[in-house]
Amino acid sequence: MCPQGQESERWQATKRKTGQPMITTFAEKTCQQCPVRRECVKVETRPKLLTFQPQAQQDALHAARDALVDPDAQRRYQRRAGIEGTLSHGVRAFGLRHCRYRGVQKTSLQHVLTALAINVVRLCAWLDGDQPVRTRRSRFAPLRAA
Repeated sequence: MCPQGQESERWQATKRKTGQPMITTFAEKTCQQCPVRRECVKVETRPKLLTFQPQAQQDALHAARDALVDPDAQRRYQRRAGIEGTLSHGVRAFGLRHCRYRGVQKTSLQHVLTALAINVVRLCAWLDGDQPVRTRRSRFAPLRAA
C-alpha cells in the first residue's frame, strides 16, 4: 500500500541490469490522480515503483537493518561508513582508481600523495566550517518503522 492507502494492482517480477531478480509494483493510473503525488514521485509521467528483492533477500536486508539498533553495531557501522565515504571521495574527486605511473615505487608514491591530498582538502573544508553531508533516508523508511 502507498502512503495514501492505495493498493498496488500488480506485482511484476523483473531483473536489474546486474541480473539480480526484483519485484516492482503500482500501476500508472493509481498514481496519476493522487493529490499528494509530489511527495512520492518526482517524475511527472511514471508511477511510483517500489522495488523489492525476493523474499529471502528482503528478509536478510530487514534483519541486517534491525541489527543496527544495537549501539555497538551503530559504532562499527559509523566507522565503516567513514571509510567508505573516504574511498568514495577519493574515487570521485581524485581519480583513485587510475594510476598514472608504472612500477611499484611510483604507484606507491602516487597513493601516498593522493591520501595526503584527500586529507588536505578535508582539513581545508573543516577549517572553513563545512559539515559532512548526512546520509539520505528513503521516504518509506519512517513507514517501515511504524
